[in-house]
Amino acid sequence: MIKIFYKNKIVILTEKEFDNIYSLKIDEFKKKALKKQIIKFLDDENLDKINIYGKEPEKMLKKLRKIFVFVLAAGGLVKNSNDEILYIRRLGYLDLPKGKVEADETTEQAAIREVSEECGILEKDLKLSFQLPNTYHIYSQKGEYALKETQWFAMQFEENYKLKPQKKEKIVEVGWENFNELESKFKIESYPSLINFLDEIVAQNKLKA
Repeated sequence: MIKIFYKNKIVILTEKEFDNIYSLKIDEFKKKALKKQIIKFLDDENLDKINIYGKEPEKMLKKLRKIFVFVLAAGGLVKNSNDEILYIRRLGYLDLPKGKVEADETTEQAAIREVSEECGILEKDLKLSFQLPNTYHIYSQKGEYALKETQWFAMQFEENYKLKPQKKEKIVEVGWENFNELESKFKIESYPSLINFLDEIVAQNKLKA
């Protein structure tokens, strides 16, 4: 199963059809027709979930990447020596450091660079550990809908210097928080895709990987 978020709506990709959810079988639609149906769902105030089914979720995701403007991003879930998690506050929401992958870099390189730039951490002080689940969300960009895939990486930070938020990216706060406390705060002050991301990490016991 793959979940793609748009505001408070979810597009759920599954091989088999979900019961009691508005559903579309992917093979019944060509690209333009499928895009039209998804946009119709995004604009419908009465629906909060749609199930697209019929093939392996990764194969359906590959098709959606071609339908919408596709944006690849990368970010980090950074843990310090006190087992606290790095967070930022941007545009009134709690968030995790992330950003677009440049043409000349890998997602791992982009994740480290974005954490460094957004939080004032030297790249050499970030140790990349392992990859975490991806997140997906749709947003409006210059009249078009874009599909953003963010690849996340667990990182370790062992130093103890003051962090600095990247003001030009409208980040007003950078800090550390116990994971359980941060997860509770995210449920109130963050985005649905990141709330789901932290829930997945708990479910998969990724913090102890």
